[in-house]
Amino acid sequence: MSTETDSHKQDDGGGELGKLSKSQRGSPESARTAAETQLENALEVEKNGRNEDRFLFAVVIIVILDIWALQNVETWTVPVVVGIVQLIGVLILARRLGIEEIHFWLNQLLPRLSLGIKPDQPSPSDRRKPENE
Repeated sequence: MSTETDSHKQDDGGGELGKLSKSQRGSPESARTAAETQLENALEVEKNGRNEDRFLFAVVIIVILDIWALQNVETWTVPVVVGIVQLIGVLILARRLGIEEIHFWLNQLLPRLSLGIKPDQPSPSDRRKPENE
């Protein structure tokens, strides 16, 4: 049995509505939008965490398979070539999964490597004649 005062309880500021500002409490649409935004942010964090877990799992599996497959190799060239190919594959996987740390490390590392390519000079195919001639 409920009295009329129990059925008209006011929100005491707790729960999800307590997290919203007073201006957002006025309309249900703004409260719903704020809740949707919060859920979207939580979903994005969860997706990023799962992608990082997948990436680390793939790296661990690659290392274990390398140890197993390359343990009886007599030359050093095969592991180096396989390692370079796998490194390229792991970098592609990291980019596809959106691992930000790999992007940061690559952006720090690549400018320090001197590959003989100067980014300021356009390639010969990119050069065009001036339009005045």
